[in-house]
Amino acid sequence: MKKLNLYIFYSVFFYFISLKAITLLPYKYHDLEVANRNDIVPIYEKLKIDVSPHHADLLKPIILKNKTILFFKEVTDFYEKAAHPSTQTWKKIEPQYSCLNNLDQNINNIINRIENNNLHQTLLQKWESSIWACRLVFEAELYNKDLAPGEVKNSDLNNLPGLIKILIDPMSHIPFADNLVTPELLHQMRFVFTKILYTEHIKNFKKASQNLQSIINETNRDTKLSSDERKNILTNINILKSHLKRAKKYIEEINSFGIKQAQKDRESVLKLGRFRDELPYPNLSDNERRFITFWLSQLYWRLRGGGIVTRSDSTHWRRLNYTIKAMSIIAKLNGGERAANQGFLFFLGLFKGYSTFFDMGRNQNQIGDEEYDLAKMTERGIFLVNKSAQSLKNKGYDEVPMKLAGLQMGSCYIYPYEKHMNKKRIDYTGPQAGQIPKAGVPYLGFLEYEIDWGENCVGAAIGVALSESLLNGYELPGVQ
Repeated sequence: MKKLNLYIFYSVFFYFISLKAITLLPYKYHDLEVANRNDIVPIYEKLKIDVSPHHADLLKPIILKNKTILFFKEVTDFYEKAAHPSTQTWKKIEPQYSCLNNLDQNINNIINRIENNNLHQTLLQKWESSIWACRLVFEAELYNKDLAPGEVKNSDLNNLPGLIKILIDPMSHIPFADNLVTPELLHQMRFVFTKILYTEHIKNFKKASQNLQSIINETNRDTKLSSDERKNILTNINILKSHLKRAKKYIEEINSFGIKQAQKDRESVLKLGRFRDELPYPNLSDNERRFITFWLSQLYWRLRGGGIVTRSDSTHWRRLNYTIKAMSIIAKLNGGERAANQGFLFFLGLFKGYSTFFDMGRNQNQIGDEEYDLAKMTERGIFLVNKSAQSLKNKGYDEVPMKLAGLQMGSCYIYPYEKHMNKKRIDYTGPQAGQIPKAGVPYLGFLEYEIDWGENCVGAAIGVALSESLLNGYELPGVQ
C-alpha cells in the first residue's frame, strides 16, 4: 500500500510539474480535515513555494502515518538507513598500505644506544615523526594525534582540516549500524581527507627526509654502536624511505587526477554561461565537495545545539564558533570567498526561539499538538534560512535550494519522533580530556533523543542546499 501511495504521490506531483503548475508544499496531510484546521491554514498557506522541474528532482518523499514529507534525496537516503539499522555495528577499516611493513620494532632500543645521550629523545621523535608522515597518507584519521579526547582548539575552528580533526575521535566512539557507516563510506572519508591534507603531506615528506638524514649522520658519527646495530638502523631507514617514496607517489597521483576532475567540473559550469570563483583545495571534485559538506554541515549544526563535545562554553560561544566560523568554512568550500558571509547569516537566523515547538506535540505542558508544532517548526525554518537565501539571490546564485532546506525543518523533527530514533550516544571509555570546562567526561550526547536527530537533519539539509546553490555558479546582471 505504501508503494502505491508513493507512486500516486510522484505521479500527481510530477504531472503538475509538467503542466508548469509548480507550487510545492514541504509536506502533505493524508487527512484533508487536518489541513483545513483554522489554526493551521494560515501557516500552511505560507509554506508554499514555486519550484522548477530541476528543483523538484532534488527531493524525495517519505510516507509517514498521516502525512507525506519531502527531504532532499541525500537526506532521505541517510535518514531512512538510520531509522532502519542493521544488527551489526560498523568496524574500522585497515589502511590500503602499511608503512610499518618490514620495519624492525626494536629500532627504538638501538637508537637509544647512540653515544650522545642528549640526542636520544630527539632522534626517537624524528624517527616516529617520519613514520607518522608516511602513515598519515594512508590513514588520514591520524591527523588528530595532538588532540586530547573532547578537546577543541580555537586554531582548529579556523580551517577545514581543523574542523574535521575535532570530529575524528568522538565519531569513532558512536555505535552506528554498519548499513549506515559502511566500509565504502569510511574509505571515501579517508580518501577525501587525504586530498585535503595534500599541502601538509608535502611538508611532512620534506621534514621526514631531513629527519632521517639527521639520524643517518648521528649513526655514522657514533663509535659506541656495533656494526650490526649501525647496519640495522641504516637498513630500517632505507625501508622507511621506500615507504615514503610510495606514499609520495600515491599522493601526487591522486592530487593530479583530482585537479583535472575539478577543472572539468568548473568548465561544465562556465559552459552554461555562469560564473564560479576559484575554490579552496583545487584537487577536490564537485562530488567530493558535496560529500564533505553533507557530513560536516550536519555534525557542526549538532555541535551548535550543544552536543558531541563537552566544550560548549555557552550558547553564544557555540553560535560564534560552530555557526559563524564552521559554516563559513563549509560555505567557502563550495563558493569561495564570495560565500564567506553565509555562516554569519545562519547565525542571524538563530535569534528566534523554537523550543515550544520542537517536541512535536509530545510535551503536554506546551501549547499545540503534533500538526500545529510541525507547521510552526516549518515556518521557523523559513526564518532560519531567509537571510542566507536572500544573499544568495543578490549575488546571482540560485536561492531556491536554500529555501527548500528551510522548509524541511519541521519534517526533520517529526520524522525521528515517528521512527523512534534515539539512543545513539558516544560510547566513550577512555581517559578524560585535560582542560575541559566543568571537568568530567569529554563527550556529551550526540543523537540520544529525537530533537538531536532533528538538529542533525537540519544541518544536513543546509549542507545539501549550500552545495547545490554555490557549486552551480552565479549569474551577473546584464551578462549573457
